[in-house]
Amino acid sequence: MKTNTVIIKLLVLLVVILSQVSCNEYLDILPKGQKIPTTLADFEALLREEFTVHTINVAEAINLLNDRYQTVANLNYYPLTKANYMWNESADRIYLSKANYTLYDNAYTAIATCNVILEYVLS
Repeated sequence: MKTNTVIIKLLVLLVVILSQVSCNEYLDILPKGQKIPTTLADFEALLREEFTVHTINVAEAINLLNDRYQTVANLNYYPLTKANYMWNESADRIYLSKANYTLYDNAYTAIATCNVILEYVLS
């Protein structure tokens, strides 16, 4: 009985040690085709990329802000416009748009790009 608990403790200790050792060597490997920005030109290129940082679907953004009057006919005909205009948080916008929803995709891509810049610009 004692040997079983000793073996279990040794196995748990071995798993913990192996899990700690195995992670460190793979965290710093850069995937093929990827680049970490390091120079001013790299950061400038990220900020100048017009299709990621500076793009937003203005038509749906105006609906989210309620800056444009929508008729009842538009709200009934376009379910995505109705969900955005009425701020319906329970609406499934991916289903309503029948594709990737570019308003949120572009916004989160811009946030991710700016986060990369903030993370690496001071290092």
